[in-house]
Amino acid sequence: MTADAERFRTVAANWLHSASIFVMATLHLRNVPPELDAALASEAKARGISKNRRAIEALRRGLSLDQVERSELISQIRRGRRGISVDVAGLIAEERSERAN
Repeated sequence: MTADAERFRTVAANWLHSASIFVMATLHLRNVPPELDAALASEAKARGISKNRRAIEALRRGLSLDQVERSELISQIRRGRRGISVDVAGLIAEERSERAN
């Protein structure tokens, strides 16, 4: 690799790292009840996702933020757009899980 390419790679990696710092917040939860942790772990494992991702989904749903995603998904489907940026399988799995409870 040339020196210029190596410098570019380093700058790009640093920029991406810096950009990621400003894009997402970090939330640490303490005193999570064991039954909640177990349920979160169980659902995440059943869906093949991380506990972190499942917790974020639960927070979004609890705060009704997922309704925005669903309405956007419906709009995109109606417009016949390709490249829908919503986890369709995840939405279906969530609905099935909620109906089973």
